[in-house]
Amino acid sequence: MFYVIGDLDRAIDWASELLMEPKVSLFSEERKNRMDFNRTAFMIEREYHAPTVNEAVRLKLKTDILEVLNRPALRDIDGLQSSLLDTEGLMKITFAGSTDEVREGIEDCVTARTIASSEERYYADAYADLNLRLGWRRYFALEARQGAA
Repeated sequence: MFYVIGDLDRAIDWASELLMEPKVSLFSEERKNRMDFNRTAFMIEREYHAPTVNEAVRLKLKTDILEVLNRPALRDIDGLQSSLLDTEGLMKITFAGSTDEVREGIEDCVTARTIASSEERYYADAYADLNLRLGWRRYFALEARQGAA
């Protein structure tokens, strides 16, 4: 709900709290992994819109995000491959230091759209459109910064 209304801070906080709730131990591993994946996606989006200034903290955040995204258990969840690749694309875009890195993220978002099942096509297209806009915005901002240097 908090994500839908654009309150990324609360979405992250509530997802984190829910994952620590003792009753969550009753959930399947798949459900817990999906919840953590969503929390991580919220963190990436927040970092895109409000980048962390402290480079050490930003690097730690990226490391924590990659730890979740690289879990083999996520790759095994049916129907998550497109969302996972799209989220990895936005992560690359968000933390990119060069236009080449942004382009890699953009390519992931495009590919994610093509591997989506028919059931997830609508959502895959919507997220790909959003992340592609963010990607190209970041690409041109970096290009302008590199050209000014």
